[in-house]
Amino acid sequence: MKEIVDIPPDQIKDPEIKRSYSKEGFEELKRSISSVGILQPLLVVKREYNYFLTAGRRRLLAARELQLPTVPCIIIEADHEQSLATTLHENLYREDMNPMDEANIFDYLSRKLHYTNKRIAQLISKSEPYVSQRMTILMWPDELREALSLDKINFSVARELAMIDDPKVLKQYVAFASQQGINYRTAKAWRQQYELNKIPASAESPSTQAGSSPPLETVTLGR
Repeated sequence: MKEIVDIPPDQIKDPEIKRSYSKEGFEELKRSISSVGILQPLLVVKREYNYFLTAGRRRLLAARELQLPTVPCIIIEADHEQSLATTLHENLYREDMNPMDEANIFDYLSRKLHYTNKRIAQLISKSEPYVSQRMTILMWPDELREALSLDKINFSVARELAMIDDPKVLKQYVAFASQQGINYRTAKAWRQQYELNKIPASAESPSTQAGSSPPLETVTLGR
């Protein structure tokens, strides 16, 4: 078993690939660390006089906020590509991985490391269409990406709403969807009703499977 070394948090550099975390989960982690400490050591790579984090970013962030003097670490030997692979494994194989985070990671691999969609798909054992769908998220309007990132709507709902091409209407739909927590069938019904109402213009609100819809004074279709 490799030796565990205590290293000050401010001496550890953040990983190149970062993902978002829920505020609730992060606060729970801080409470756990405050109570019992960091039970699972961080993985770091040492290059010259610097330590680079490979796995354990949430624990590192929590330690910084709690102002812990040191954190337990295991120093591994890995080149840049191996270190990146370890970081990817920690992030991409988590069940709570947000599609927005996936999109950002895939974009990093594409832009910085020149990975093709096929290579990314092989890396994560997914299909190329899966990777392509996630990459399209980066082209969506800000409010849609933000709602997805904050888990206010899921990917299937966001994908339906992304097909609404009127920015003003889309913004109103996203706001209502975030408040109501709608499902895919409802989002699809909204999108289909929007497309029908584009010709001729109408002020009807979208019908929903769940019986809830944006109020008439909020959403105007066909403009």
